[in-house]
Amino acid sequence: MRYIFLLLFLLPGIIQAQQLPPLDSLEASLKLYYNKSWTAERAEFTDIQRGKSWNLVPSVGLVFGLPSVNLNTGQIANYMERKAVNKAKLKSMDLKYGVLLNEELQKLRIEYRKLEKHKEKAGADAQLMKIKQEIFSIYQEAYDKKEMKPLEFLQKKLEHETTVQEALLREKDYQIAVLELMRLARYGMPEEPIWYEGNQDCIMLGAKR
Repeated sequence: MRYIFLLLFLLPGIIQAQQLPPLDSLEASLKLYYNKSWTAERAEFTDIQRGKSWNLVPSVGLVFGLPSVNLNTGQIANYMERKAVNKAKLKSMDLKYGVLLNEELQKLRIEYRKLEKHKEKAGADAQLMKIKQEIFSIYQEAYDKKEMKPLEFLQKKLEHETTVQEALLREKDYQIAVLELMRLARYGMPEEPIWYEGNQDCIMLGAKR
């Protein structure tokens, strides 16, 4: 009996064990993640292409004993073409990250609304659980007064404890769903620096030892 009362005491607070962060905070976290990913990929692409521009460095020599500078017109044409292609690739990259972000934002908002409905239902379940506890207390009192057969009482007790356990499991599922939503939004993601150990090729993640 004490076990049942303990469960009922804990049930209303179970949903508070893992608070659901505000939607705008989750969205801000998701936007920051994609902004960083987009910026990093863009920077990598532009750095690589900038290095290729060294092919345009003119060759210096002597012609008839005089210094001359020679710039291949074919190289210029290729450079202009590559520049146009790179511009198109950057635009495509920008659009791609925009689509990815909007898809994830939509998914985040839908899952958030689901959790809000679950939270509302949990509040209603807690009220019903109080009523069910009052009903079971009547059965308990009747059994204590020998007004209910042991088998009948055990059946009522089993039904009641099953109801309590199911409610607790639903609330645990809610907590897991909140954590999954936080993971989707990259909420609270650590920002550990990346360190290079000497001349090693491998990258060590986390704090430098």
